[in-house]
Amino acid sequence: MLFPKQLKSQLISRKLHFQKFLQNWENRLKWFSCTTINWLNGNLVKLSDFKGKLVYMDIWATWCGPCVEEIPNMEKLYQHYKDDPRILLVSVSVDSKKNLWEKKLDEDKPQWPQYIVDGALKDKLYNEYIITGIPRFMMFDSEGRIITINAMRPSNGKLIPFIEEQLSKPKEIKGPGGMKMIKLK
Repeated sequence: MLFPKQLKSQLISRKLHFQKFLQNWENRLKWFSCTTINWLNGNLVKLSDFKGKLVYMDIWATWCGPCVEEIPNMEKLYQHYKDDPRILLVSVSVDSKKNLWEKKLDEDKPQWPQYIVDGALKDKLYNEYIITGIPRFMMFDSEGRIITINAMRPSNGKLIPFIEEQLSKPKEIKGPGGMKMIKLK
């Protein structure tokens, strides 16, 4: 049996642990803007640079069979949305050998943006989004908030209706004095 002081101490400890957990999760609800990824041409890009569009992100590698199997489906998804300025499809490779990634891109010639992360950037990406395996698909809203870090694959027939649902949601904007307002289409 716990005495009142021990019980109070244990409850305070649990409350602090829970508050820390919630704070960490809230931090994950936004882009980690300091993280950069390498674009195909070698330029570094911040993930926050994608803000303003719904982002569907594919985390993949050339050595991952299921990842490579999704490439034709990603191409179909790109063809479906290529003229829609509200959405951006992005593939981020976690290959440790950049030459294999470049060779695969030369073979497939994907038309949507291609990036690569390695080393510390790869570790940060894996830790920040709790990535334990690939392929991993994630979706972020136009404000950079996470919609899901475990999105449906491009091969899933329910993905396009889900994307359409996300695109049709009204945007929340801040008015005078921080008042929340809804921007309709």
